[in-house]
Amino acid sequence: MAWGLVTLLCAGLVLPAGAGAQEEDAAEAPPRASDAFVARAVEARGDVVVDGRLDEPAWEAAPVIRDFRQIEPLQGAAPTLTTEVRILYDRDNLYVGIRAEDPQGPDGIRVPEARRNFGYFQNDLVGISLDGFGDGRSAMAFQVNAMGALRDLRVLDGAVFDREWQGVWEARTAVDSGGWTAEVRIPWSTLRYDPAAAHWRMLLVRRSRRINEEVGWPEWPREHNAYTMRFGGRLEGLEPPPPTRNVEIQPYLAARSEGDPVEGALGTDRGLDVGGEVKWGLSSNTVLDLTVNTDFAEADVDRQVVNLTRFSVFFPEQRPFFLENAGLFRLVDGRWVEPFFSRRIGLDDDGTPIPLQAGARMTHQSSRRSAGGLLVRQGGDGGREGGRSASTFGVGRYQHNLGEFNRVGGLVSTRIDELRDGGRVTNTVGVADWYLRPRPSTWFRGMVSGSHTDGVPGGDGWSAFGHVGHRTSWGYLGWVQAFISPEYRASSGFIPRSDLITTSPVVSLDLRPDWLPHMIRSIEPGVSSFFYHRVSDRSFREGRVQVRPFDLGFADGASAGFWWEPNRQELTGVFSPLPGLEVEPGSYRYDRWGMEFESDPSQWLSGAASWSEGGFFDGRLRQLDVSGRVGPSPRWSLTAGYERNEIRDLGPDQARLTTHLISPEARLSVNPRLQLYTFYQHNTAAGRGTWNARFSWEFAPLSFLHVVFNDGRPVGDLRGEVLREVGPSERQFIVKLNYLMQR
Repeated sequence: MAWGLVTLLCAGLVLPAGAGAQEEDAAEAPPRASDAFVARAVEARGDVVVDGRLDEPAWEAAPVIRDFRQIEPLQGAAPTLTTEVRILYDRDNLYVGIRAEDPQGPDGIRVPEARRNFGYFQNDLVGISLDGFGDGRSAMAFQVNAMGALRDLRVLDGAVFDREWQGVWEARTAVDSGGWTAEVRIPWSTLRYDPAAAHWRMLLVRRSRRINEEVGWPEWPREHNAYTMRFGGRLEGLEPPPPTRNVEIQPYLAARSEGDPVEGALGTDRGLDVGGEVKWGLSSNTVLDLTVNTDFAEADVDRQVVNLTRFSVFFPEQRPFFLENAGLFRLVDGRWVEPFFSRRIGLDDDGTPIPLQAGARMTHQSSRRSAGGLLVRQGGDGGREGGRSASTFGVGRYQHNLGEFNRVGGLVSTRIDELRDGGRVTNTVGVADWYLRPRPSTWFRGMVSGSHTDGVPGGDGWSAFGHVGHRTSWGYLGWVQAFISPEYRASSGFIPRSDLITTSPVVSLDLRPDWLPHMIRSIEPGVSSFFYHRVSDRSFREGRVQVRPFDLGFADGASAGFWWEPNRQELTGVFSPLPGLEVEPGSYRYDRWGMEFESDPSQWLSGAASWSEGGFFDGRLRQLDVSGRVGPSPRWSLTAGYERNEIRDLGPDQARLTTHLISPEARLSVNPRLQLYTFYQHNTAAGRGTWNARFSWEFAPLSFLHVVFNDGRPVGDLRGEVLREVGPSERQFIVKLNYLMQR
């Protein structure tokens, strides 16, 4: 299978560049956009200054798009507030001008945060999604909130999200007594398009958070989203230049000072790192990324959890290099099985960074196919004698589009771990996957994967996953089936638990009868269930059914709900949910119930709370999770969270234990490009307290100065008692400068 990786990796890196010239002739004709929704862009006559004011003469000559319709709350109804959009272009840029009227002026606008990639559902925003190939499958989305913060992402088929993609573009906004205005400039070099396309597809969106209304042009069904480009209208009149081989070079310089805050002063270990990344647009749909001495100082830290389950915790990827184009390589998600998961690169099992020496990634996307390859060299991890000294990761990916909504594909990943004694361990995983959509509201996706391992015993096994789903305006029906054999090993992936068969049927309704009072938008009852069996003997392992007789969605965005959950557990060995707690083998049946509430998250004062009570194996478990946010201005906010787990009468010793997870954070935004953020986590279950503080200044598009402070040390519970032995204290101070150069 290792040679299979080489073949597929070469295909991912070489085939797209060679095939791109002729594939469009062979591609199926893309489905037509609706003739009822046509917008026209015009060439700008004169300069356009991006300042949030549409006062240049060029804007007066642009046709106005104003026939928006409601998506939420009343599908297809006329908007409550007027929105107008104009589109211009010149030889270097595409311009979008948007006027969002609101008679309440500044008092009617809700912007809780001014950071990049702000929350979609909490902000007043406007946005444009563009499909430069005209095939109705891929979207490049650009959104801006009323304070001028940017949000951008790439989406495939309205379902596969690349939220961490960051393009080079700019926007400015201006707020007045009648609403607000946004002016957007997107360089052609940022966009991906077919220069021969007769037209592009386009979707426009506005969210008015005070009235919790979403409107779009053209209208799309509310069970879909503003990136489902098959509902897009036609954008005509564009004359984009031929795509160039755009090159972005982003070197960095980082000064570090590290030490143990308990045993020695900060600065016992100092260093200066140099590295960077290169992004080379080989064509309009093929991009090569290179990285040397990769650094992730500015990445978000993991949010700690208290894990009381029998499954491993899936922590999401946070590092920018691996997040970009991650959707191409992501097949399922960590709740079921993930044959390839980028967090296995450059991080050990505890989340401690391991140096990355170099890496390369090439991705290709067209109306006919998607392909990609990733190759990364990981340095030594400083492990003990006989441990891993270095690793090489390789991934090859190919997807072929069939018809309007379907695709099939394959993935091969290999990890080679070099041992200090001269040996090596090679793990190779092969995958065949599919995504079939016979109707826009119904899909069937799945994959079959096999693994082979050389250098250590075992590691040859199989896994599979299938998901049938149906989503309409009234709700969702779905069934998930997953299979992981005892010997399946994905050293470059994530397996929640081996020797496992998972069965999960779900039904969730979205009911909006006319008799509901105005303050309630929807009633959303549902039932979700999870049943687990062993593959080896087909015996039952555990299961639960969560019944939600009602969940209420309020008109202002708040929500409330109640649930009841019967559980059954079969233990064949001793289970230790936390240090000092043990549950004996046996059969356990118990019930749990809980309540949840979240207030309107767009208000300056908001909060959420959940509480549950009931059995836990042969004992009792009471859980409380509360959080609150104070943000009188988008420029600053204070947030705090608290989670408490109280376990009583567990195991043969009738043990009692209470854990606490406290997480305050503060954010200061001088403007959307100048941010200060600090976050603390005190986790008594992990026995560790961590500080993370970051200052970020985007002094030019995607060019940053970062100042980062990290501190981690052992802590006890609120009475000073330590639950477990943890690693040594550590402290870091990092100053990192990276600058984007375009050629």
